[in-house]
Amino acid sequence: PVFDNYFNGALESKGALLILDAATRQIIGCTRYYDHATERKELKIGYTFFARSCWGKSYNASTKQLMLDHAFTFADTVLFHVGAQNFRSRRAMEKLGARPQGEIDVAYYGEAVRTNMEYVITRELWKQVQSKG
Repeated sequence: PVFDNYFNGALESKGALLILDAATRQIIGCTRYYDHATERKELKIGYTFFARSCWGKSYNASTKQLMLDHAFTFADTVLFHVGAQNFRSRRAMEKLGARPQGEIDVAYYGEAVRTNMEYVITRELWKQVQSKG
């Protein structure tokens, strides 16, 4: 029941992705693409969660890398909204090469408005990050 709202929003978004562990075929998380603004060639990635057994490992980074690689086949800009107090996730965004562009109030699906940091990464910046390896 705690996740009902999260999964209802995921299904309604039509951009949700289930994350499976390739070795065990166990569900380990979920994430999504959302708010695709085709005229601006921009979209958002977020609503990501992983099972606790995946925390502190490479799952989040590798998932976001795959998603960014795919997103930049049709978008020029990807945005991420991260809870302002979620310093662990904010650091993960910076490790990917995303840059903070300020605070923004966000109302997640079926939830109250919360202050988030908005991070941005462009196709060109992503190419630079990838070339540095």
